[in-house]
Amino acid sequence: MLRGGRAFRTAGVNVFGLVADDYPRPHLSTPEEIDALLDRALALGAGLVRSHTLGVSIGSGPWHLVAGVRADGSLVYRQPVRDVMDRAVASARARGLYLEVVLFDELGYHHGGKRDWVELFRPGTTSTSPRVSAATSRAQRGAEAPFSTDRAT
Repeated sequence: MLRGGRAFRTAGVNVFGLVADDYPRPHLSTPEEIDALLDRALALGAGLVRSHTLGVSIGSGPWHLVAGVRADGSLVYRQPVRDVMDRAVASARARGLYLEVVLFDELGYHHGGKRDWVELFRPGTTSTSPRVSAATSRAQRGAEAPFSTDRAT
């Protein structure tokens, strides 16, 4: 593949902490952390960075983008998280890196997944236990089904 007349490596890296990280404690990534992460991707020869927390970022913590749902069905966003996302996108662009934004996750990770989207629109209908997943529980699969079948979620 060519980009700007030069060879472009579509292979890339899968990163977690581009916007938020959970090590050593959950927090929004700092500009220095974002730059260091993207610089490491460049050093590996990556042209693409795939990031969970750039898109899948819902829940109760202050490091999650989506804070809730208004009565009209629109989402409530946390501005500090949006600012970090903007910074990550600008930093990747300055380095010539493409970003792959993961919009949802099949599993119930703490940074968000299908169950979190369903819980936003149908509170109390899914298990929020980290020990229960759609992969291990028929009831949980049924509870998460509206993610794929209900336009409101």
